[in-house]
Amino acid sequence: MKRKIARVLASKWFAAPLAAAPLFYMAWICQQAGDVVEEQPPAPSFVPEDGNTSSRGEASDDGGGSFTVTDEEFLEATQAVPDSEAETAAMPESDPLTLAANLNEILTDDTGASAIWFFIITLCLTPLRRLFPRSMIVSALNRHRRLLGLACFFYVCLHFTLYFDDGLQRLGNEWNILYIQTGLAAFAVLFLLSVTSNNWAVRKLGGGRWKTLHRLVYLLIPILFYHKGWAGKGNESQLLETLLWFSPLFVLQVARVSLYFRKACFRLIN
Repeated sequence: MKRKIARVLASKWFAAPLAAAPLFYMAWICQQAGDVVEEQPPAPSFVPEDGNTSSRGEASDDGGGSFTVTDEEFLEATQAVPDSEAETAAMPESDPLTLAANLNEILTDDTGASAIWFFIITLCLTPLRRLFPRSMIVSALNRHRRLLGLACFFYVCLHFTLYFDDGLQRLGNEWNILYIQTGLAAFAVLFLLSVTSNNWAVRKLGGGRWKTLHRLVYLLIPILFYHKGWAGKGNESQLLETLLWFSPLFVLQVARVSLYFRKACFRLIN
């Protein structure tokens, strides 16, 4: 039974859908937002007081034009519109109107979260292999480290593009914010690791130098922890969520280091 499970987990048909799953989810969100926009009633038309429909939408020179909107039309057009920013913030993210109104912000958050999840999963695989060297399931999952790492960088690129959707003007205004700087640093490191995540780079750099270069990924643990925990408002609930996300990685890395030192001490004693 374990061999069958390991064979399935080692297959590309398991890893590829896993890497693409957040993309399909975000495509579904875009479809939901598009449906909401299409279902919104049209805005009331402007009708001049003289009743001349041929000049509909144009005001008279003396300002005599007016909007002829009944109470029913007004209620129908505004019944789903929140009255204040507080009401907008209080609406659940799954609400269709919230998806339509804050689509860019929601997709930016989702792409960033997907990138961090793939980063955490990728870095958890190595200590799992060291802690459970005989596990066929862990060995099968470790075959997908490169794919999951590239998926992480792919969602980082989407996150970067959506955040700076208005060009580099926003970057010029916010470059001095620390969580923006950590995000840019993480992007630079992941770009370097991604372009060298291929067999050609391993041959050109040599195994030793390639491994040394890719150990830079461990610098991203505190960088991404800070970026996730303090991005935006950086409130207490966000910090707690970040700690919960990274806790498996912290535990496994501590266990891996402990195992290394225990083996080193054992070799010194013997």
